Amino acid sequence: MAALYESRDDYIAAGGPENSGGVYNTGDKIFKIPFNSLGLEKRGQTYFKNDNYSNSTLVHEITHQLMDEYLGFLPTWIIEGTAEYTEMLPYKSGTFRADAHKSGMKEDVTLWEKREGFLADIENLEKHMTMTRDQWIEECLTPGQMSVMYHRSQLLVYYFSHLDGDKKGTRFIRFMDAVHGEVAAMRAFFADPRVKRMDGGRFSYPRELTPPDMSDEAPFKHLHILLDERPYAKIASEMIEGFKSIGVKVRVQ
Repeated sequence: MAALYESRDDYIAAGGPENSGGVYNTGDKIFKIPFNSLGLEKRGQTYFKNDNYSNSTLVHEITHQLMDEYLGFLPTWIIEGTAEYTEMLPYKSGTFRADAHKSGMKEDVTLWEKREGFLADIENLEKHMTMTRDQWIEECLTPGQMSVMYHRSQLLVYYFSHLDGDKKGTRFIRFMDAVHGEVAAMRAFFADPRVKRMDGGRFSYPRELTPPDMSDEAPFKHLHILLDERPYAKIASEMIEGFKSIGVKVRVQ
């Protein structure tokens, strides 16, 4: 479900975060966005696309919505990085140009530097890849800080999708397959008639059943697949070389 708001005040009143252009809430499964985030403005009784029109926020939040069942089992950098990756893909006439991912990535890196003065860097790779939800929120107190976190996450998702190892995203696919296993187990658990859902996301179940792991550690359960016994310093150096091979300079520590 989606909810669009004519004014930003209405969006904030409906629970939209102050420093956001749109939000997907996993609790009520609703994607919320104000018209101004889309570049829509009212002229008389009709809305028109202005010079700032963009569907990027729409694409970003719908990506979260489509991945809803997976979000509880993913580190935040993958949640936001995949949404930024999808948003990055060239889009025209209702079609995403997935084959043009390289040009999309290179264009984004150029825009980051030009518009924000952000040089592609990940100051602490291990910290970013192991960051909890609460730690992420602490790092995103301003729109500027949030942009930096999103950019770094996009770089990581792009790397694991196209530049890591055999350059076919094999480790990332294996990781997502493992996460899919967690999602399948969760579906089976809640499909059991003995499991009763209650208000506030709570649920009850008989002792002989094992509930899915939805703890703060669950998103990192399969991170070892991406690491593949490599220290973070080695992955950092491989990221630098990987991006160099497509003509993008990054700094990773």
